[in-house]
Amino acid sequence: MSINHKRTERIYSDLGLQLNRSKRRKKISSENREPTIIPKTPGKLWAIDFVSDSIASQRKLKILTVIDPTTRKSPIIHAGYSINGRHVTEILERTGEKYGYPETLQCDNGPEFRSKELDKWCYEKGIRISFSRPGKPTDNCYIESFNGTFRNECLNSHYFESINDTTECFNIVVTTFGACKVSCVNA
Repeated sequence: MSINHKRTERIYSDLGLQLNRSKRRKKISSENREPTIIPKTPGKLWAIDFVSDSIASQRKLKILTVIDPTTRKSPIIHAGYSINGRHVTEILERTGEKYGYPETLQCDNGPEFRSKELDKWCYEKGIRISFSRPGKPTDNCYIESFNGTFRNECLNSHYFESINDTTECFNIVVTTFGACKVSCVNA
């Protein structure tokens, strides 16, 4: 025998009972949230974020962008169909091996950045995670500015047939942006 949920709620209400409707809590990193100070020496801080786009087949892409706010250079831009915390950790590990590890990662509160894998990796490497305050993208203004420039100069001006096309284009962008500073972030 099945009972309609509306009837159950009415009976509970008539008897003065309440249903326990607790909200699911977000996972928050063990680190306290503090304002991030941009260091004077390069390589100490990386700002990371995601940009979304799609390829010709209308399949969604998730693009991880990383920038060093001190030098305003991007060590890596990585595209994938699905990027979770484990993938972010692997990408940052490869980038850290190539360029050296930062002291601080500045990011928003996305689930990829709140993941246990990234939190553990940062703890093992001695990297502090600095989260933006919820609803305050200006806390991570360097990566937001870079993402706007990246979207205008790369994503909006190219039509990608496959994810391999994006990889080729992003490698050119990384070397170009690595050689010269990004226009709108340089102000």
